[in-house]
Amino acid sequence: MNLEPNCSSAFSGKMFVTPKISTAENNNKFAIPIIFKIGQKLGAERSTKNTRNNNDIKNNRNVKETTKFTKDEKVKADRATVIGDSIIKFIRGDKLSRKHNVKCISFPGATIEDMNDFIKPILKINPKKVIVHVGTNNIKKDKPKQIKQKLVKLVDEMKQEHPGLEIGISSILHRNDDPSLNLKVDQVNSHIEQYCHDKNFDFINNDNIISEKCLNRSGLHLNRQGSSLLAYNFRKFIN
Repeated sequence: MNLEPNCSSAFSGKMFVTPKISTAENNNKFAIPIIFKIGQKLGAERSTKNTRNNNDIKNNRNVKETTKFTKDEKVKADRATVIGDSIIKFIRGDKLSRKHNVKCISFPGATIEDMNDFIKPILKINPKKVIVHVGTNNIKKDKPKQIKQKLVKLVDEMKQEHPGLEIGISSILHRNDDPSLNLKVDQVNSHIEQYCHDKNFDFINNDNIISEKCLNRSGLHLNRQGSSLLAYNFRKFIN
């Protein structure tokens, strides 16, 4: 017989010859085995390729899951929180660090006693670092030693419940609404600085914030310059 190519059939995108079979065996005895071998070879290649692709997809999925787990752990490890009264209300946590996930939470009018309750849910997220800025609203009614004792109690309880927590205590700022209170502010800050030294805590000194230039018309809260300086002081501890 004569073999004539028929190009109308395709296998995996490649053309192959479909024989026309006649009764003459001596002319086509090699045609059918050759075609079967070609089909078997292409089928084996396609099977190997599919297996390789499936393995690649599985491996890529494993990498993504591992990366996601690592990112979650990193966020948890690098979380930091600034908590305080209305003095910190203009501080933006997302501007305090590039490598830490920082939240800044303000409780206007809060005293040290109030902060004992406010701090508990915040500590449940297990931050790595916490800055405490509180005491301004205790200055008028409490004596310096009383303020120190209340603040020490707050920080000691935080450390007892979370031993690995890094704590920074921010000094109380001077004020212009009642300048007579500034002597008491200095006394409290002196007590707290000594306490931080004894306990190996960080004392965030805000002496660079001058009341005449850094407070708004209320004489108590910070203006833009004052908030920028306070944020700068916080950055040094966080980073």
